[in-house]
Amino acid sequence: MRILLVEDDDDIRVVLEHNLRDAGYDVESTASAHDALARASQTLPDLVLLDLMLPDGTGTDVCRTLRARRTTRDLPIVLLTAKREEADKVAGFEVGADDYVTKPFSIKELLLRIGALLRRARAQDDLRVDTAEMRRREQIRVWDAFAANHVEREEWAEALEISRMLLGRYREDLTVEERERLVERATLCHERLGKSR
Repeated sequence: MRILLVEDDDDIRVVLEHNLRDAGYDVESTASAHDALARASQTLPDLVLLDLMLPDGTGTDVCRTLRARRTTRDLPIVLLTAKREEADKVAGFEVGADDYVTKPFSIKELLLRIGALLRRARAQDDLRVDTAEMRRREQIRVWDAFAANHVEREEWAEALEISRMLLGRYREDLTVEERERLVERATLCHERLGKSR
């Protein structure tokens, strides 16, 4: 698992890098808000540890930008800050932070919080994949039954259009058998349309 650490205090950054690596994480670190956004775009991290006060911006601005981007909007983000006021915490959560840890903090507690967020993110990813797979299989099953049982010219035309749509939408995800079946059905639809003219 890869963590992007954004912290401008050299001492804190070194301690965090050491402890995160000891816990088995790959760590990429920076002290810059601008660099953090660039790195998150280049190689998507699994989690971002984000200081609020940075030399070229604020952690809340970075968090807001990450949440606005399609590729990073679901990233787990933990804000690290010396600000302890309730208003600061509320502001952090309002821009999309998943957790808010105040300095000084316990390394052990921080690692537990990171582990909990990553487990939750993995579970959500698995659910999204399962849901997408179920939806894809159901669309193909319904279409397959439709194409096999309808013979009117308009219905074959619709089945041919659906087969093209499914092939285009799921080309990368289809098994060899599913792709072959879609192509076979599309060919059959095309032939039936030719005969019904």
